Amino acid sequence: MPQTPPDLYCFLGRAVAGDPAPYRPGACHALVAFTAARGGLEEAQEVLARETRARGWHDLEIVQSTAFPSGPDALDPGPARRAAEDALRHGASVIVHPDELSAAT
Repeated sequence: MPQTPPDLYCFLGRAVAGDPAPYRPGACHALVAFTAARGGLEEAQEVLARETRARGWHDLEIVQSTAFPSGPDALDPGPARRAAEDALRHGASVIVHPDELSAAT
């Protein structure tokens, strides 16, 4: 019997660069992330936290999160759609805005 595909979730947030993140250590950056999880939003957040830590980010703050039931096809072709597709294949995908956030952001 085929397994049910995971649900897709989208997150907006910020995190602080560390090693091996390819940005200045200690710099805070905005991010958009997609995760795929079968256990609901809580599991999706855990996947995101684990994946960002593995990529060298810490102090993750999720500003907004939502289930994304329409899937990647609802997005315009481009980075966000590719990230959503990657999340369904690999569990998570993160797009980091290259500009540093100011301390007041």
